[in-house]
Amino acid sequence: MTSDVGALVRGFFNEAINTGDLDAFDRYCGLDYVWHGGADPGGLGDVHGLENFKRAVAMFFTGFPDLKVEILDMLIDGERAAVRFRETGTHRGPFVGVAPTGNTITFAGMGIYRAEDGKLVEEWFVDDSRAIFEQIGAIPVIREASE
Repeated sequence: MTSDVGALVRGFFNEAINTGDLDAFDRYCGLDYVWHGGADPGGLGDVHGLENFKRAVAMFFTGFPDLKVEILDMLIDGERAAVRFRETGTHRGPFVGVAPTGNTITFAGMGIYRAEDGKLVEEWFVDDSRAIFEQIGAIPVIREASE
């Protein structure tokens, strides 16, 4: 059975991520979902299993309850989709030990999603974690020296 990986990714972003609806993950992701995110801000590395993935994402939803993702580009090859996106949100809850600041964040990321039998089953993910921490004041902003 083939999957329309583009429709799955769009649905996942719009109906699960953009609404903060963890139950919607079940419609788009397989039970054995694997998330490869070694560069994530929580230091999670790889996450195996849909329930573990939902717990990891819940950390973001707690810290940024209005989190939104916008797809900027998507390239599809068979059962894989490469996606470049931008996320925005307001730091209204605790996030990896940082108390809420009320700061708005904007950061870029990329993911490669693999579908199988009508569900997303694997994701390779990288984002600008440093930008997140700079924008919530958890680490200093590094600026290039002016001449």
